[in-house]
Amino acid sequence: MRVVVTLFSNRAPQQTTLQRSLGPFQFFTIGFGAILGVAWAIVLGDWLAAAAPLGALIGFVCGGLAMLLIAACYAELATVLPRTGGDIVYAFELFGSVPAFFVGWFLVLMGVAMTSFEAISLAWLADAIFPGHQGYVVYSMFGQDIRIGALVLGAAVTLIIGAANYLGSHSSSRLQDLFTCVKASAVIAFVIAAWTAGTAHNLLPLTQPTSGRPLWVGALWIAATGPVWYGGFQIVPQGVEERRAGTSLRMIGWMTLLSVAAGIVFYCSVILAAAFVFPWKSLVTQPLPATAAIRAAFHDGAGSSLVLGAIVLGILATWNACFIWSTRVLVAMGRMQLAPPIFAATNRYGGPKFATYFVILIGLIGVSLGRGAIEPIVSMAAIALAGSYFLSCWTTLKLRHLRPDADRPFRVPGGTMTLRLIIGLSAAMALVSLIEPAARGRRIPLEWILLLIWAAAGAVVWHVARKRPERRL
Repeated sequence: MRVVVTLFSNRAPQQTTLQRSLGPFQFFTIGFGAILGVAWAIVLGDWLAAAAPLGALIGFVCGGLAMLLIAACYAELATVLPRTGGDIVYAFELFGSVPAFFVGWFLVLMGVAMTSFEAISLAWLADAIFPGHQGYVVYSMFGQDIRIGALVLGAAVTLIIGAANYLGSHSSSRLQDLFTCVKASAVIAFVIAAWTAGTAHNLLPLTQPTSGRPLWVGALWIAATGPVWYGGFQIVPQGVEERRAGTSLRMIGWMTLLSVAAGIVFYCSVILAAAFVFPWKSLVTQPLPATAAIRAAFHDGAGSSLVLGAIVLGILATWNACFIWSTRVLVAMGRMQLAPPIFAATNRYGGPKFATYFVILIGLIGVSLGRGAIEPIVSMAAIALAGSYFLSCWTTLKLRHLRPDADRPFRVPGGTMTLRLIIGLSAAMALVSLIEPAARGRRIPLEWILLLIWAAAGAVVWHVARKRPERRL
């Protein structure tokens, strides 16, 4: 009872200052580390089956270019409104407290959902690499058995990452540097080995998907789901208040774009490498195509186990980045009194306090859902991200009219015409991500039900928060 009373108390937390220790390299590894996730290892076969090698590349290049334009909007906003909270601050500035609250509430869902996705994927990949070590079945959910080993592994890593974030940005960013560098090195080793061991004949046929649908349909699907594959760059503006002395706002803008550009290179490289080293039509029939491609690149030797192990470890880069994202969103909501102000509290290390506790708790619940929840988790994340992209791009245009003389160390090139194009692209992404679950043939998608439940919970939190007399940035 005391915890509940404290959580919803009107009393402001005593300390809300975040640690300032992030430099350009840390901003890059946070953004790129989030993009450099594990989704490619899980759904590589789906991409190739839907669009063939050429269509998959076209989809990722087109989706990546669209995301570069959206990232440019975030880079400009971060230099005009350099405050922790990112999308929430932008929505509050232009649209008021209600849209800002729900943007933040759904971004918290997105961040926590992706930490759960990484936890489930970690156990899945670990089982693929070291089969038979997951232990006995505890229960089943969403048509999948959930084993004791998966629960213990997911919970343990959740607590470790939570502890690192509790110790402040210096600790969490150094962890991010390590995870990102390890995984990037493993991916580079795989690409080099694949081009050495493979043959161009494995890429054929370049333009005949096995899904039975035209290539352009698969390429469009991949491009439209860009918010999931490239989501993570907006974590960079979240840390703008934690930049160390000498790190300019303009530099943060460029790190935002660089993380997306590196993501385009990454996705195209792993798709080409996998299809080059393993006949892609056979690859899509494998339980985990990425694992099969890596084993083929290293002739199933010790090198494949080393690279697979490094990639599994690299999952923690995205996991940690999403944890950083979720806690900073909660800090901003607490500061603005869009949520209980206790979320704004920081500890003696300069790290988020109660926000860290909350994300750990919800993350542990997500870990318990098992791999059957991966599809709805990804879909919910895409919907939340695409909606926030649309609002933030719209905010960029409106701020140009409302504050034409504001200092903008980074500006979206091309003027208002470019901004209108970006708004249209983000709106199309939001629409596709929302209706895509229904297009799979289900009457009422699980994603919609879960989003409605989360919105109802948010309405309760908002009802409590709106009683506070003052809301500020």
